[in-house]
Amino acid sequence: MEVYRVALEDHLARRFEVVIFPGMPVRELTGMLERASGRSGVVGLVDPRDDAVFGLTTVCEAPDLLDYEHYRILFKPGPVVSRSTSPVRSLVHSSSNASFDIHSHLASQGHNDEDTDTEEEEEEDTDTETEDEDDDDQLLAGDESHHEAALEARDEEDEQEFWLKQAHLLMAITHMEDQGDLGEADADIVRNLVSEGDERVLAAMDVYTQDRDWEDLADTLQHIAHIEAPDYADEDSGDLDDDLDSDDDDDDDDDLDSDDDDDEGEDDEEGDDEEANDFAPGDVETLHDEEMDEEDQQLLYQVIVALHKRGLLSPSETLTVKRLVDLRNPLVQAASQVYEDRGDEEDFSDTLRRIARFYGLERVLLMMLQHGYLTQAEAKVLMRMFRETHSAVSLAWKVYCEHQNERVLADQLLTILIDLDKGAFLSKMLRQGVFDSVEVRILVELLKREDPSFLAIFDVLLEDGDLEDAIDSLHRLCIARSATRARPQQMDSTLGNAATETMQFVRSLHREGVFSALQFQVLSSLISKQDERILAAHETHAATMDLDDFIDTLKQISVVAGPEAVRDWAAANRGGADATLTSIESDKIILDTMFYLVAQGELDPEEAAVLGPLVMRGDPRLLAAFDVFRIEKDTDDLVDSLSRLAIRELRATSVDEYEEIVKLHRGVAGFEDDEEEEDDDDDDDDGDDEEEEDDEDEEEEEEEREKGNDERVLHGAARAPNGLSTPNKSIDKGDAETITDDEYDWLSEGDANAESIKEANDQLFAIHTKRRDEASASPSTFHEEEELTQDELD
Repeated sequence: MEVYRVALEDHLARRFEVVIFPGMPVRELTGMLERASGRSGVVGLVDPRDDAVFGLTTVCEAPDLLDYEHYRILFKPGPVVSRSTSPVRSLVHSSSNASFDIHSHLASQGHNDEDTDTEEEEEEDTDTETEDEDDDDQLLAGDESHHEAALEARDEEDEQEFWLKQAHLLMAITHMEDQGDLGEADADIVRNLVSEGDERVLAAMDVYTQDRDWEDLADTLQHIAHIEAPDYADEDSGDLDDDLDSDDDDDDDDDLDSDDDDDEGEDDEEGDDEEANDFAPGDVETLHDEEMDEEDQQLLYQVIVALHKRGLLSPSETLTVKRLVDLRNPLVQAASQVYEDRGDEEDFSDTLRRIARFYGLERVLLMMLQHGYLTQAEAKVLMRMFRETHSAVSLAWKVYCEHQNERVLADQLLTILIDLDKGAFLSKMLRQGVFDSVEVRILVELLKREDPSFLAIFDVLLEDGDLEDAIDSLHRLCIARSATRARPQQMDSTLGNAATETMQFVRSLHREGVFSALQFQVLSSLISKQDERILAAHETHAATMDLDDFIDTLKQISVVAGPEAVRDWAAANRGGADATLTSIESDKIILDTMFYLVAQGELDPEEAAVLGPLVMRGDPRLLAAFDVFRIEKDTDDLVDSLSRLAIRELRATSVDEYEEIVKLHRGVAGFEDDEEEEDDDDDDDDGDDEEEEDDEDEEEEEEEREKGNDERVLHGAARAPNGLSTPNKSIDKGDAETITDDEYDWLSEGDANAESIKEANDQLFAIHTKRRDEASASPSTFHEEEELTQDELD
């Protein structure tokens, strides 16, 4: 048989080893630990590393789990009972078995009554000593059955005395706190020590029973509180919580179902209004020293209901105390005994309220444990926070006391746990399938970086307690951050999904007519290159789900990146972006860019037509404007430069050249200008008449036309570029008085005439190529034009 040697530490920090084997009876292990430690009420072992509690059943079934160097023994709150057979018997035993009465002092504080030391105390001392001598005789006789019976009798007697002493101590502490002898913090510490059965506090009470020195008792308790204060500030005051939790887990779990079944019958008896209203403190019958029987319980129920009806107990406190009565809570039993002796209804209700505060939340946590809302470790954390008056837990308990909604309380407590340990929450959501592994990795990374968006979600959760909304927000945050995390990698899974989704989205909207063919080509090129602007737009859309804003953003990106995309297409057709541009290819790119701006409504069509010859001549001003654009990527600045350059060029352009440019522009667009055809016919028929006109008339007519040209150009220059905020702006007919109705209709069609624009571009390119060749054949004329252009530039 495989055995395990386990090092243990008892309540006095003494260490010893025990041998445990799998399948060992729990009763055998309990008896061995009680005899070794000299104290009864062993309920489990505590791992000092994380205060995890191992029940005795678990220890007996799987002792291999105890892999640490030593474990502490966990006892019920109760007196230290030394046993004669203990190998490590305590040298100090509670020497005073004398009965004591704290009420004599409390009464003397208000009524100046004399302290009462009655002959009954001496008789009780004599009886106790006699019983101890009888027990020793039985032990010496070696009668094992009498030995066990004597030990049990002593245990019951000492336990009753212990609980009574605790009740008196709690009353004394309350009185000291009210009188100012103990501060609030010190009183809370001493109350915790009383509940833990601290030997120093009990010894101070024993001394008080002998000398009746109230000031000395207050000084002693205050001194003990000051000694324990650093431990309560630096360490979790969770020993009491462990005791309470383990007590409920090991001793009360089996009674919960039966207690719940009995609640209905007990509520019927509580609802007896006549008995409750006619009840008076003197009606309480004497409670027996042993555990309360059914009749005693029913009597105590009536007392509790009467206190509630008189406003001395709140509904939540009444329910909590009733639950403790069902569980045979020793503190409630001791308080009832004090109430029997004193008959002080106000003092009894005050004691019950304090007990309810200690155990009220525990009752709710136990219910949540049973229903699977909490784990045992989470319940312990909440108990510690409640004992330490954590603001969030205290507020949740206060709301519960007012509304009695346990479901709301459970949600608030879960929210507090989530806020305290976000990592554990994410791990739990992963196990439950709420988040996948990729999302959890993203969220953990955000948690480590203390991402403001991530923390803001939990702040909102802590305020409104809406867990579903928080989970939905975390999903959205994961989608938003996934693209950012994936950018450094070339088309990994996350980025591939973002690019694919955006491409499908753009293609779908292109089919519906939202994006033009030109915009679709530009956006497709940017998506294939994983452009950061496209990824940022997708990330924003995933976070906000604002479809209109996403479409507007993509259109703006297409306007900004349009000329750049045209250049990239040209470079791709040449076989690479780094290839050397020929003069013809460079001119082609510039013309494509200008016509793209025209199609987007950023550049006036007539201005673009005027700038065409400058492209073919290689005008340095035009080339400089495009060089700056390639560096700055500022569309507004490019449009402004082209407009100003067009104004200068129009001033230097003859009327015939201008008419030829406009005529070409209209003809390429598919317009049939009947007036122009009629004018041509008139020119052919009446050519001789025109030659006979006076030179003065021609000059006047020419001046008027030049004046009209200047007005047209100035009007076009006055229209500032729209910038990037209004892509694909429709042209308002009132914006340009010089645009004809046919021109307005053609321009309003926008991208529908992309093919016509392309044809116009190709024909202009062919015409200006021919003109450049002619200019090359006439160097003198070209030289004069070049010098003139340079002068204007200067």
